[in-house]
Amino acid sequence: MSITSPSPWQIWIDTGGTFTDCIALTPQGKMKRLKVLSNSVLRGKLTNHAGDKTLQVELSWPVDKDIFKDFELRILGNSFSSKIEWVDFAKKQIHLKSKLARNFAGAAIEISSNEEVPVLAARLLTSTPLDKKFPLLEMKLGSTRGTNAVLERKGARTALLVTKGFKDLLLIGN
Repeated sequence: MSITSPSPWQIWIDTGGTFTDCIALTPQGKMKRLKVLSNSVLRGKLTNHAGDKTLQVELSWPVDKDIFKDFELRILGNSFSSKIEWVDFAKKQIHLKSKLARNFAGAAIEISSNEEVPVLAARLLTSTPLDKKFPLLEMKLGSTRGTNAVLERKGARTALLVTKGFKDLLLIGN
């Protein structure tokens, strides 16, 4: 009898100065793409209040499953922030854990898991809530931000050292 392990998610992420581009291959072989802000937030607009803890929002959701419990919602230009209780995609509503002191209709909002952007991207691609473990995955990271700094000769002086016998790593790229 042979035991086979499940196929992992394969995720490739390139972090740039403004956006992070992601491609994933699910264990079932389906390709998924994602583009998120490199500062690790999702932005949207608060259109109305649907209750003292419920907001009506305009937001391009990168997932179709509510994984946002305990993500932080911030209202830009204001000190208000609250943890998210749940999201209703059909009604475009976010229910918060804290009450709103006043109506912020028209304000810009940011939603964050307070994680680095590759972790947030993996969470969005795999639809993994904060309180759950990630599925088995392999992740490859690249950084246009770092490449641009080298090409433009900005930032700290940098050198790449490769051990004898490993010069082909520059061609392989891993």
